[in-house]
Formats: sequence, structure tokens, C-alpha cells
Amino acid sequence: MVAQCPNCLKDFVSPWAVTRHLSQPLTSCLQWIDQLESASQILLDPEQADEWITESPPDQTPSPYHDFQMDLESEALPGQDIDIPVNNPDYPYSDEGVAVNLESDVLGSGAESLSGQALEPKVFIERFKGAAKVYQRSQTFQDWFNMDAYATHRKENIYYPFASLQDWELGSFLLCSSLSMAAIDQFLGLKLFSSLSRLEHYHSPFAQQKISEARLVHQCLDIILEPLKQAARIRWMMSDPLGNLRYCLTPLASYIVDTPEACMLACVRGKTSPVTLAMYKEFRDTFRHPPRTAKLTLDQLASITCDPLNVEGYFDECSLFHLSSVFLPFWRNWPLADPSWFLTPEALHHWHCEFYDHDVKWCLRAVGMQELDFRFSDGISNLKQVTGRAQCDMQRYMVALIADAAPPGIIIAVRALMDFQYLSQATMIDELHCGLILDALKQFHDHKHEVIACGACRGTKSNSILDNWYIPKLELMQSVTLVTPF
Repeated sequence: MVAQCPNCLKDFVSPWAVTRHLSQPLTSCLQWIDQLESASQILLDPEQADEWITESPPDQTPSPYHDFQMDLESEALPGQDIDIPVNNPDYPYSDEGVAVNLESDVLGSGAESLSGQALEPKVFIERFKGAAKVYQRSQTFQDWFNMDAYATHRKENIYYPFASLQDWELGSFLLCSSLSMAAIDQFLGLKLFSSLSRLEHYHSPFAQQKISEARLVHQCLDIILEPLKQAARIRWMMSDPLGNLRYCLTPLASYIVDTPEACMLACVRGKTSPVTLAMYKEFRDTFRHPPRTAKLTLDQLASITCDPLNVEGYFDECSLFHLSSVFLPFWRNWPLADPSWFLTPEALHHWHCEFYDHDVKWCLRAVGMQELDFRFSDGISNLKQVTGRAQCDMQRYMVALIADAAPPGIIIAVRALMDFQYLSQATMIDELHCGLILDALKQFHDHKHEVIACGACRGTKSNSILDNWYIPKLELMQSVTLVTPF
């Protein structure tokens, strides 16, 4: 005999199953039964209607189950039951002392009828009018993708910004290969590509990628560092180590990076100083050039009339000021932020790397690789990665090892740079120390010509004698005493 719940209209295998369903305290049907009983009492005794409206009957005390049920049903959707775990001991039990399985009573749950024949399942459908209503059409990702500044180029060339399918395949191969960036640069510099018009100009896909990468870095820094910018503008209440609240400002005091990243943050191109107006041909000068201030860079960017989304045209106009095509520097709205000040000298990249990349190479060519390799347990001529301990050992013994073996000019020049490095790393630097630092740097510039004269200054790849000092780290040494407070 099939029975049906009068409230939710679900089919059950027997009337007793319907009774069990209606007696469960956490179902919506129990509330319906309570309201039905209250309504029947009012109909039988109309005099209790006014008393029912003003207050509840004294013999009816709300139970915890009833309150919990009302809270759950206020969050549930209309007409939606709350599922009860079958094997949870916190839920009601049947008369036999076992958990009541409501699912087995529902028609179609696998239970059999009293006659022993399985009942056919009946689908229960509850309709919600207006649930699938469409108000208007919105834009998808593909719509936004086709609305950018390069959509017209992609209509003519689906491989844009690559010129053709062959260029795209080449770029995909280089991206997925295990070649280093230096090897890729060397590969793209072959004469094979000189006949391609797109590589004769500097608007190659690789150059556009570097421009997009620099813009993305500035945009990310702009978002991440926005709280510090706000604190620098309006001050924030912060707690000191003793728990005292203080109004604090957060200016950009120092940003420690290597030389290529410093140029990227200063929005200048390679072969240009990130802190001064010096170009690569002026790195050999014995004086500090005028600083590249934030105001100067922002004024130059403001004078460019080309649309920044036109990468090629914007790159051409930025070349007049030796800028890198980043049109929104992250430090533009940071009070007191200036690349010529916050790009401070750094011992690892500016001094230690300079020592191994240049000073050690001069000594190896002046004295001989076998002579210096013999003085160190693992040798120093073929090191691919130099640790801090190796740097310390080489800097400690290099001057003594080349004494009386190298030309006097090279010994004086290397000794002057070593004095410069040790004096610049002093724990306390005063005005006297700054004078000694400048004297050591001047002594190097007075004798640097002898390094070229004896043929110790050579190219890394060509091994030919160089007659220039295109070393950015030498120019950055001019700013050490200026940014050192004392």
C-alpha cells in the first residue's frame, strides 16, 4: 500500500513510514503538523483565538529541537528538507533503539512492498518559477580578448606578434628548450637572422617580450606596494617593539637588486646607468654624472605623445631619452621615492661580482692561469659558480699572490679596488672614511690604463684586447659615498 506525505507529497511504502517521517524533529513537515494541530484547536474553541495571538499556550514549551529546526529552516530554501545522517548517534532513534533510516522508507530506495514485489521508483519534481531567467547577455572572455588593442593584427595574422608560423615555431622551440638566456641571445645573434627584416630592427618578439615583462613587473609592484604608499602619504599607526603606538611613514629607503634589474626598475635601457645620466661610453669617467632623478624620468615620459599600447612607436620615442618603454613606474606616486637614491650600492653584485668578473680575470692573464690555480686547492680559472667562501679566500690572498709577478700598474689598480671594497664595508663610516673611499677609487682610475696596456683587459667571448671601460659597476662606485649616511 503506497502512502503519501500530505505536506511534501513524497511517496512512502506504508502509512507507518509516513508517520515516522512526520515525527522527525528536524524535518519541515513536523512544523506543518504543529501548525495544523494549533489551527484545529482554534477551530474547535474560537474563544482561544485571541489568547493564541497574544501569547502561546502555557502547556506548550518550545523544545531545543524545535528551536534548532526553526534556525535551520530559516536558512534553507522553500520546500527543501534537511538531510539527517543515518548512523549519527545524536539523532532520534526508533522504538527498537536503532537509528531510523528515513531513506529506506521513501519509495524507490530499494525497499520492497508488503507483497514482496519491488515498487517502481517515482520521480519527484519541484519547480521554481523564474530560477533560470536570463536578463541580458554579458561579455565572455573571448569577447574581451577580441576587444584589446591587437585584435586587428590577429585578424590578419593569427600568429601575431610573430610574423608567421615559422617564427612562432622557432619561438616555441626556444621557450621549451633547455637553452639558457645567454645561449638564446647568442643563437639569435647569428648572421643567419640578419637577412630577416624583423630582426634587423630592434622590434623583435624577444624585445617586445622584455618590454612586456618590465611593464608587468612594475604593475605587480604597484599593486603589492600600495599599502606602503598610502602609509607614506597619510601615515599609519604602528606598534614599536615595546608595544607603543606611533604614527609611522614608510618611504622607499633602499631597493637591493643587481645591475640589470636596477635598470629595469629605473625605467632605463641597458648600457645606461640606473642612478645617473651616464651612458656606457662614460662609465670610465673619474667623476659622478648628474643623477637621474624621478622628476626627470617622469617629465620625459610625460613628453612622449605616442600611445603606450603601440609598443613599436612608443619604443622609438623612448629611445630619445634612453628609456625602456615602461610608462607607469611603480614609484611614480610614492612620496620621496627616487631611483637615484633608493637603488643603493650592494656588496654582492656591485663589488664581489665585479672582483671575480674583472679583477680576477686581469690577474689570471697578467700572472698566468697555472700559477694562480696552483695556489688554490680547486683552482679559480674554471669556476662556474663562486661561493662566498671562495670569494673571501680570493680577495684575501690575491694581492699577495700577484706581488712581484704582475706589472706594478696592475698590482696598484687591484690593490686600490680591494681597499675600496673593504673600506665601503666598514661597520661605521664617517666623513674620514668617505675621503679614504674616494682616494682609493681615484688611485684605481689613475692606474687603470696600465691594465689595458699589458693586455689584461680582454673580451669574455672574443678574448681580444679591449680599449674601453664599459663596466657599469665602475660607474656605480661613484655613488657609494653620496648615499652613505654619516
